[in-house]
Amino acid sequence: MTPTNCCHAGSQYMEYAPGPKQNQLEWIREDLSAMLRAMTKDQRMAIRVALTGKTVGLPLEDVMLILGRASCLRRIDRALQLVNDANNDFILTNLPL
Repeated sequence: MTPTNCCHAGSQYMEYAPGPKQNQLEWIREDLSAMLRAMTKDQRMAIRVALTGKTVGLPLEDVMLILGRASCLRRIDRALQLVNDANNDFILTNLPL
């Protein structure tokens, strides 16, 4: 699974997970724990990097609770945008002429 797919899959899961509701303002620890357990290791790592810019640190659940739901979703969306932009740049610079 590529980083783009991992992060995108994680983002979609977080956005529509059965625990945290779409209109819910903040995470609920129990729902967040269940959601993270359901993700693959690659998805969790992609989410961690999108949120913190690092591959190690506090438990992801704690990071997400500290940052808050809105901030987490904004950071994930921004990371997806950066990855998509980088992929597009790579494709454009490597087109056969």
